[in-house]
Amino acid sequence: MLAPCTRLLRSSPIAPRSIRLTRSYAAKAAPAAAASDAPAAPAAAAEDKPPVSRSSCLAGTPLPGLEVLKTDTEIVAQPDSAYPDWLWTILTPKLGSHQPVADGKFDPVAEKKKLRAKNRADIKAKNFLKAT
Repeated sequence: MLAPCTRLLRSSPIAPRSIRLTRSYAAKAAPAAAASDAPAAPAAAAEDKPPVSRSSCLAGTPLPGLEVLKTDTEIVAQPDSAYPDWLWTILTPKLGSHQPVADGKFDPVAEKKKLRAKNRADIKAKNFLKAT
């Protein structure tokens, strides 16, 4: 269905009152009090769930393409307990120069200044070692 031209309808002295000329929005969400009246069954169900696996694949999943030699047997994923603890911390962000500002936003200008100062200090240290 084509929408009527609102400019023409607004300027017309005989604009039909049955056509809506304003935009309507969705209804507001229900207040939080209504959400708290929900039964507590989902919380109890969450406690009965098995522990979540930290790895991306289940134990016993074949991992094709990871063999080093053609004659090697197929590699199979092990349970999470078979891998060292440090393996699960590899993807966590490191404490370094790329830290967010106190309000949680990244400031690229301040980051660039820090990087320039660090590079300048590194160059001065290298030049000092070359001169001595």
